[in-house]
Amino acid sequence: MSNKTLYLVRGLSGSGKSTIARALAPIYNCCADDHFMVNGEYRFRPEGLGEAHASCQKQTEVWMVSGVEIIAVHNTLTCSWEAMPYRDLAERYGYGLRVVDLYDSGKTDQELSELNLHGVSLDILSAQRARYQSLKDFLYELL
Repeated sequence: MSNKTLYLVRGLSGSGKSTIARALAPIYNCCADDHFMVNGEYRFRPEGLGEAHASCQKQTEVWMVSGVEIIAVHNTLTCSWEAMPYRDLAERYGYGLRVVDLYDSGKTDQELSELNLHGVSLDILSAQRARYQSLKDFLYELL
């Protein structure tokens, strides 16, 4: 049994993913949003989303190659296909995979909109909620 663990922390924007990920792995945690931080300021560009996710996956792999024991990735991961690259990395480098599913943390879209740090609109939150796979389906397809 491996003593190395990759946590995938999933949930709607504003559900507390970053807080949980930083508690699990204070140093070795990343998310696609990190890619949009410029001089301490969040500057989201929709056209950069693919690059942002690739960057997060690459950072995860760098840490795995280095043998970091606990890594946490905190992205919305609304559908299992979004987590597949991380599952593949975990298998390749001998990491146990754990999924922490926050969904909406019991909050309404309005509350999540007010809580999220990146100004995600109600329309986007509603779209995230609409496509969010149940944990059962997510895990069935992922594993």
